[in-house]
Parts: sequence; C-alpha cells; structure tokens
Amino acid sequence: MLLAEAGAAALGVPVSEVITRDSHVIHEASGKKVAYGDIAADAAALPLPEEPVYKSRSEYKFIGTAHHRVDLPEKIFGEPIYGIDTDVPGMRYAAVAPPTIAGGTVTGLANRAEIEAMRGVEAVVVLDNCVAVVADKVWRAQWAADKVQVQCDPPDQGPLNDGVLPGNRFADLEKGGLSTIISEGEVDGPLTGDDVIEARYTLPFLAHVPMEPLNCTVWNEDDKVHVASGVQGPINARIAVADIYGVSIDDVELHACSLGGGFGRRNSLIYEALNYVTTTCELQKVVGGAIKMTFSREAEMKMSTYRPADAAIMQARLGPDGKPTAWYGRSFISIPLASEAKPVYDLPNFAMLTAAEPPVLAYGVWRSVEATQTIHFIECFVDELAIAAGADPIAYRRSLLSDPRAIAVLDRVAEISGWTDRPRTKNRGYGVAMSGSFGSWAATVLDVERVDGVPKVHTAWTVIDCGTAVNPGSVETQMQGGIHWGLSAGLYGKIDFDEQGAIRQTNFHNYRVVTFSDAPRIVVDIIDSPDAPVGGVGEVSTPTAGPALLNALAQMGERPRDLPLVG
Repeated sequence: MLLAEAGAAALGVPVSEVITRDSHVIHEASGKKVAYGDIAADAAALPLPEEPVYKSRSEYKFIGTAHHRVDLPEKIFGEPIYGIDTDVPGMRYAAVAPPTIAGGTVTGLANRAEIEAMRGVEAVVVLDNCVAVVADKVWRAQWAADKVQVQCDPPDQGPLNDGVLPGNRFADLEKGGLSTIISEGEVDGPLTGDDVIEARYTLPFLAHVPMEPLNCTVWNEDDKVHVASGVQGPINARIAVADIYGVSIDDVELHACSLGGGFGRRNSLIYEALNYVTTTCELQKVVGGAIKMTFSREAEMKMSTYRPADAAIMQARLGPDGKPTAWYGRSFISIPLASEAKPVYDLPNFAMLTAAEPPVLAYGVWRSVEATQTIHFIECFVDELAIAAGADPIAYRRSLLSDPRAIAVLDRVAEISGWTDRPRTKNRGYGVAMSGSFGSWAATVLDVERVDGVPKVHTAWTVIDCGTAVNPGSVETQMQGGIHWGLSAGLYGKIDFDEQGAIRQTNFHNYRVVTFSDAPRIVVDIIDSPDAPVGGVGEVSTPTAGPALLNALAQMGERPRDLPLVG
C-alpha cells in the first residue's frame, strides 16, 4: 500500500488507479510504471495505514505456490561461503582439547613442554573450558590438541554418572514440593487406587551434531574486532564478543556466514551455545593476530550444549466411556512452557508438575525446544489410554478433541495412511502421534516393521495445518527433515557417561543419526487453510516421530517407554 501510494504520486495519478505487480507500480490506463527501487525511500517515509487492505486469496501469485530454494544450485556446486571457508591473510589455526570430565573445569595440562615442542605449535593456552593450541597449520594444531593431557576438576556435584539421570530418580518425582506448570479442574495430587493407569518414560541427553564442524575466525582491523562464523543470532553474538573485549557493539564487525546446520547448537540466545565464538575470542585476546579455531567432532561432542535428559510419571483415571476423568503428570523438564505441557485434548481435570531442576549439563535448545519432551510423554500416554479403553488410537484421540483444525489433521492422516485397513502382525505395526505447537497442527503415522529385533520404519505419513502455507515446497521439506530428526533421536540419540564422568560419545560411529538405509518414504500432506500463519513449520513434525515409533511397537505386543530404542 505504501509503494502504491508513493508510486501514484511519482506517476501523477490517483492511487485508486494503480496496481502493484512484478516489482513495479503500474498505471494500466496510461501504460506508465515505476520500479519499487525508485520509490522505496519515498514509501518508507509515509505513515503506515491504520487499516491495511490485503489481497484476496484468489489474487495470490506467489503465496501458496511451491518454489525451489533459491540457494540450492549454489549449494550443489559448493559455492556458499561457510564459516569454515574463511581465509584471512596471516591467520594461524587453533584446535582445542576439551575437558576430560563432563561439566568440568580445565585447570591445566600435564605435558605442556611436549606440546610446545611439537612442529608448528606457536602457543598453548589454558582456558576455563579447554586447552587451546595455536599452530601454523590446521592439522598441526589438531594433532597437538589430540596429544594434550588435560587436567580437569569435576563439577561441584561430582563426576556425572547414571545416578544423576532423571530416569534413575523416579523417587524424586514422587516427593512433594514440585512446581505446577499448568492445572485445570480438580486434581489436587497424585492419583491413587486400583483403577489408576500409570506409565513411566525416560528420555536421554541429546546433542545437536550439525554437519559443519563448529568454527570461528577472529582478527583486528581498522580498530574493530572482526568475527567470521555461522551463528543463529548475529546480534547476540556481537554483544557477547563486545563484552569479552570491553568495547561497544559498534566496534564488532560480524561476518555472518552460511552455517552447515544449527538445530539449536548455534543459538545465540544462550551464552554457552556461543562457546565456539567466545573461546576463539578469549584465545585471540591472549595471542593476538588472526586466529581461526575449529572444534573437532570429538571436541564438539564434549563441549556442546545438550537437550536435558528427562523422565515423566503420567497417571490417569478413565470414566465409564473410556475417557480420562483425571490426568496427573510429573517430569523434570527444566524450562516449562505451559502451552506445550498441556495436552491438546479436552480433559476436565488435568495437572502437570515439574521438578524444575537446572540441567546438570550445559543447556541447549534442541530442535522443537521442549516439545520433544512434553509432547513425547503426552502422546505415548494417550496411546496407552486408548489401548486400556479398548479403542482405536486415532478414534480415541479424535473423541478427545474439539478443535476443528486438530480433528481435520487427524482425519487426514488416517485417510492418507490407510489407517483402518492396514493389517497388524506381531512384527508389523502402525503408530500415530500428533502435536499442536508453534502455531501449527501436525499428525504423523509410521509404518514400522521389526527386522531382526530392530525397528525399521518403511513409510511416514505426516499432515500439517500451518495456516496459509506461504511456500508449500519449503513446508514439505521441513516436515521431512523434522521426521528424520525425530527418528534419529528415537532410534539412536543418546549422550551418557563413563565411570569417570566423561561423555562416552565422540563421533557419528557412537552417536548415530538416521542415514539413507534408515530413511523411510515420507508422504507430506498440507491442509489448504485460509488462516494466517502463526508460527513456523521447521519444528512441528519432530516431536511426533518418537512417540509414533513407540506406539507402533505397542501394536506388536510390546510397549517400550525409554529412548533410544537401538542404543
């Protein structure tokens, strides 16, 4: 509207006679037109309209039409500049030796003389979270860092072990004094009696494992600090760098590069998630010059941020119609979000409480945030209630819903998956889960076969109502990626500790993710909705994959309640 107004003024015609199309304001009666770029400054100076008039859906030209990513050809041919591609004249290379104890503080190294004598090594610097080695070549820096004998103090609570994991501390959830996340109706405390259905679930710590190794390059130029890296929040990254150097944010120049995966690991809202940037800055302050630091995969696994391990006790009592008359849940979730902790189902009496404990490892916003915990527990448990009530899992969920969008998503996934007609056997089952998060509704059905005792997912059908799908092609690929990410966690994802409190996982050989051989055929169906988009679509399908996987196995006569399934 602002461009139309400015364009009409530039053309000397009434605004009611112009249209906007193909980056121009056009007066069709005279054939005159003006490009947006020529009037952008004039349009920006105009007051915003109090009641903007939107196009009707019938006039949409691009919205609702699938478009390929504009950067895809560049990525295929290796043209984008990632942080790891940064090259600054005269830069030296740094690698890190991580703490030997999870959550520990580095105090030194036992073999400094040996490391300093290695070829190409220019400096060895002890920082709180690592020992950094600077060398003239990247491989020499890494070779030396691998030889460092790190000295490390354990965290205040002592070395981490299985005893600190929520899944081994259900007794803590049975104690009083928990915090209420959300409560509706009359549920005053844990449910008791022979008619109470109870289930206990556990989820492990998870890492983010972006494919591009974490890296950062820092140098000084023109009285400014220059930082080149891939981050999910450039402004917060600049603030963190400015704090380290004691300068104004205006004196920090961030060269934001393409990033080879984020998934929350590069989330700049959490200071610890920026450790690959802040560690480079702390090192550069000591040694000066241009420094390019790269975390090896092994270092990153031990210096990451992590989705907290969690456990839940879920209880319910069913009425004569098989529907819950009371639902009481408890978990360890550390950052409770009421909107995600509440089931999407209509429950007359409901309460969800949390121990609200701070994470014992550095917290990281994993893809889908808390939804992969709260929705996981809810969708596994509602499936158990359906079985207890002798009801079909989709029909049962549908009977508990009143939101028409949620019902439509559930009906559609049942239709496209052929839910009612698919045969179930002792080695083949179909599981369903749904989510209402990030302003969207989604539901997923997985076709799972047990092959040599290991789950194999053949097909995933997933349906989403995200309001108006601006680019359906992007929505489809995001839903596909979310399913793969959720299956990676459900099948393989786990961070745990050895007897000394060190993280066992070091690389993709023992922190597995879904590969081509695991990947199912994925069918995505996008409901054509006139509603405005409310949130995003990148995280909506992820929390459905894990519970749908477990719910499929339940149809084969087993009900696993702990992830991952394949350790």
